[in-house]
Amino acid sequence: MTGPKLEVDTAELTALAGQFYDLGKQLQGAVTAMEPGPDFQPSSAAVTELAASADHVTKVAGFRLSGYGGSLTRAANAYDSTDTSTADKVAGTMRPGG
Repeated sequence: MTGPKLEVDTAELTALAGQFYDLGKQLQGAVTAMEPGPDFQPSSAAVTELAASADHVTKVAGFRLSGYGGSLTRAANAYDSTDTSTADKVAGTMRPGG
């Protein structure tokens, strides 16, 4: 018994990869350093620390999204390569009179 047939649209996979990559780069570029508030405000240090933590999470998310986009691109290329290689092998065995 076999499972459902796997069909991969590599053009769509590559387009999705580009979207993930671009979104990741946008997130990484959105991080800006926050100027610390005045020392006389007791909450200033906490706000600065929270902003730094949020920036860190944003950078990490951006790197991961970009990395995921790269992985999807490699997967699409691998599918295309496998399809081409398999098609060439089949074509080589199906030559008339060969």
